[in-house]
Amino acid sequence: MLQVVTNLLKKCLTLSGSASARTMRRKLVLLSFRGPRESVGFRVLEICLTYVVYLDEFGHIGPYISRTDPRHNDNPVFGLAGFASPIDKVRGFGTRFFQRKQELLAFEIDRAGKHPAVWEKKGASLYTVPNVTNYAELRRFTFRLFNKIDTLGGFLFHVGGTKTPCSRRT
Repeated sequence: MLQVVTNLLKKCLTLSGSASARTMRRKLVLLSFRGPRESVGFRVLEICLTYVVYLDEFGHIGPYISRTDPRHNDNPVFGLAGFASPIDKVRGFGTRFFQRKQELLAFEIDRAGKHPAVWEKKGASLYTVPNVTNYAELRRFTFRLFNKIDTLGGFLFHVGGTKTPCSRRT
Protein backbone atom coordinates (compact mmCIF):
# COMPACT_ATOMS: atom_id res chain seq x y z
CA MET A 1 0.00 0.00 0.00
CA LEU A 2 2.83 2.41 0.83
CA GLN A 3 4.35 1.84 -2.61
CA VAL A 4 1.02 2.62 -4.30
CA VAL A 5 0.65 5.89 -2.38
CA THR A 6 4.30 6.78 -3.06
CA ASN A 7 3.93 6.18 -6.81
CA LEU A 8 0.69 8.17 -6.95
CA LEU A 9 2.24 11.15 -5.16
CA LYS A 10 5.36 11.00 -7.34
CA LYS A 11 3.18 11.19 -10.45
CA CYS A 12 1.34 14.21 -9.01
CA LEU A 13 4.63 15.94 -8.23
CA THR A 14 6.26 15.54 -11.62
CA LEU A 15 6.49 19.09 -12.88
CA SER A 16 8.71 18.53 -15.91
CA GLY A 17 11.71 17.57 -13.78
CA SER A 18 11.84 20.84 -11.87
CA ALA A 19 13.98 21.31 -8.79
CA SER A 20 10.87 21.70 -6.65
CA ALA A 21 9.56 18.33 -7.82
CA ARG A 22 12.90 16.72 -6.98
CA THR A 23 12.83 18.32 -3.53
CA MET A 24 9.28 17.05 -2.91
CA ARG A 25 10.29 13.55 -4.02
CA ARG A 26 13.15 13.59 -1.50
CA LYS A 27 10.73 14.71 1.23
CA LEU A 28 8.39 11.93 0.20
CA VAL A 29 11.12 9.34 0.65
CA LEU A 30 12.13 10.75 4.03
CA LEU A 31 8.56 10.93 5.31
CA SER A 32 7.86 7.32 4.36
CA PHE A 33 10.59 6.12 6.77
CA ARG A 34 9.25 4.38 9.87
CA GLY A 35 11.30 4.69 13.01
CA PRO A 36 11.58 2.01 15.73
CA ARG A 37 8.83 3.61 17.85
CA GLU A 38 6.29 4.05 15.04
CA SER A 39 3.45 1.65 14.57
CA VAL A 40 3.02 -0.39 11.43
CA GLY A 41 1.40 1.61 8.65
CA PHE A 42 2.32 4.70 6.74
CA ARG A 43 2.03 8.42 7.00
CA VAL A 44 0.38 10.45 4.29
CA LEU A 45 2.32 13.45 3.10
CA GLU A 46 0.19 16.58 2.94
CA ILE A 47 0.80 18.32 -0.37
CA CYS A 48 -0.68 21.59 -1.56
CA LEU A 49 -2.15 20.92 -4.99
CA THR A 50 -4.13 24.16 -5.10
CA TYR A 51 -2.62 26.75 -7.41
CA VAL A 52 -3.29 30.40 -8.09
CA VAL A 53 -2.90 31.21 -11.78
CA TYR A 54 -1.75 34.54 -13.19
CA LEU A 55 -2.98 34.71 -16.76
CA ASP A 56 -2.61 37.23 -19.57
CA GLU A 57 -3.29 37.21 -23.26
CA PHE A 58 -0.75 37.92 -25.97
CA GLY A 59 -1.32 38.97 -29.52
CA HIS A 60 -4.54 40.61 -30.61
CA ILE A 61 -8.08 39.32 -30.17
CA GLY A 62 -9.53 40.97 -33.28
CA PRO A 63 -9.68 39.58 -36.79
CA TYR A 64 -6.57 39.43 -38.95
CA ILE A 65 -6.62 39.67 -42.72
CA SER A 66 -3.08 40.70 -43.69
CA ARG A 67 -0.27 43.11 -42.80
CA THR A 68 -1.35 45.33 -45.70
CA ASP A 69 -5.04 45.47 -44.78
CA PRO A 70 -5.94 49.04 -43.72
CA ARG A 71 -7.96 47.93 -40.67
CA HIS A 72 -7.31 44.28 -39.66
CA ASN A 73 -3.51 44.13 -39.64
CA ASP A 74 -2.63 43.98 -35.94
CA ASN A 75 -1.29 40.53 -35.23
CA PRO A 76 -1.74 37.07 -36.72
CA VAL A 77 -1.14 35.42 -33.33
CA PHE A 78 -3.29 35.10 -30.23
CA GLY A 79 -2.82 33.08 -27.07
CA LEU A 80 -2.71 32.91 -23.30
CA ALA A 81 0.34 32.67 -21.06
CA GLY A 82 1.09 32.89 -17.40
CA PHE A 83 2.28 31.00 -14.39
CA ALA A 84 0.80 28.98 -11.58
CA SER A 85 1.94 29.19 -7.98
CA PRO A 86 1.04 27.03 -5.00
CA ILE A 87 -1.54 28.92 -2.98
CA ASP A 88 0.61 29.04 0.15
CA LYS A 89 3.47 30.77 -1.77
CA VAL A 90 1.45 33.53 -3.45
CA ARG A 91 1.76 36.26 -0.84
CA GLY A 92 5.54 36.00 -0.48
CA PHE A 93 6.01 35.87 -4.23
CA GLY A 94 3.76 38.90 -4.76
CA THR A 95 5.66 40.91 -2.15
CA ARG A 96 9.01 40.06 -3.73
CA PHE A 97 7.75 40.90 -7.23
CA PHE A 98 6.35 44.25 -6.02
CA GLN A 99 9.70 45.15 -4.41
CA ARG A 100 11.67 44.29 -7.55
CA LYS A 101 9.21 46.23 -9.71
CA GLN A 102 9.81 49.31 -7.56
CA GLU A 103 13.58 48.89 -7.80
CA LEU A 104 13.85 48.22 -11.51
CA LEU A 105 11.25 50.67 -12.80
CA ALA A 106 11.54 53.44 -10.20
CA PHE A 107 12.31 56.12 -12.78
CA GLU A 108 9.18 55.37 -14.83
CA ILE A 109 6.96 54.98 -11.76
CA ASP A 110 8.11 58.35 -10.38
CA ARG A 111 7.63 60.01 -13.77
CA ALA A 112 4.05 58.68 -13.98
CA GLY A 113 3.22 60.07 -10.53
CA LYS A 114 1.18 57.00 -9.57
CA HIS A 115 1.45 54.66 -6.64
CA PRO A 116 3.60 51.62 -7.60
CA ALA A 117 0.76 49.23 -6.75
CA VAL A 118 -1.51 50.67 -9.46
CA TRP A 119 1.15 51.60 -12.05
CA GLU A 120 1.77 49.03 -14.74
CA LYS A 121 3.91 48.66 -17.81
CA LYS A 122 2.82 46.51 -20.71
CA GLY A 123 5.10 43.56 -21.35
CA ALA A 124 5.19 44.38 -25.06
CA SER A 125 6.81 47.73 -24.29
CA LEU A 126 9.20 46.32 -21.67
CA TYR A 127 10.37 43.19 -23.53
CA THR A 128 11.41 44.74 -26.84
CA VAL A 129 14.46 43.49 -28.73
CA PRO A 130 16.48 46.66 -27.92
CA ASN A 131 15.56 46.50 -24.21
CA VAL A 132 16.46 42.83 -23.87
CA THR A 133 19.69 43.37 -25.82
CA ASN A 134 20.81 46.54 -24.04
CA TYR A 135 19.70 46.00 -20.43
CA ALA A 136 21.40 43.10 -18.69
CA GLU A 137 19.41 43.82 -15.52
CA LEU A 138 16.16 43.07 -17.39
CA ARG A 139 17.55 39.71 -18.50
CA ARG A 140 18.79 38.88 -14.99
CA PHE A 141 15.46 39.86 -13.44
CA THR A 142 13.55 37.69 -15.91
CA PHE A 143 15.73 34.62 -15.34
CA ARG A 144 15.55 35.10 -11.56
CA LEU A 145 11.78 35.45 -11.77
CA PHE A 146 11.47 32.18 -13.72
CA ASN A 147 13.82 30.41 -11.30
CA LYS A 148 11.87 31.71 -8.28
CA ILE A 149 8.58 30.43 -9.73
CA ASP A 150 10.20 27.01 -10.22
CA THR A 151 11.76 27.01 -6.74
CA LEU A 152 8.39 27.75 -5.14
CA GLY A 153 6.80 24.77 -6.91
CA GLY A 154 5.09 26.79 -9.61
CA PHE A 155 5.34 26.54 -13.36
CA LEU A 156 5.06 28.63 -16.51
CA PHE A 157 2.67 27.83 -19.33
CA HIS A 158 1.50 29.19 -22.65
CA VAL A 159 -0.89 28.22 -25.39
CA GLY A 160 -1.43 30.07 -28.62
CA GLY A 161 -1.64 29.86 -32.31
CA THR A 162 -1.77 31.64 -35.60
CA LYS A 163 -5.13 33.01 -36.61
CA THR A 164 -6.48 31.83 -39.91
CA PRO A 165 -6.52 34.87 -42.21
CA CYS A 166 -10.06 35.70 -43.19
CA SER A 167 -11.07 37.35 -46.42
CA ARG A 168 -12.45 40.85 -46.38
CA ARG A 169 -16.22 41.06 -46.81
CA THR A 170 -17.31 43.60 -49.37
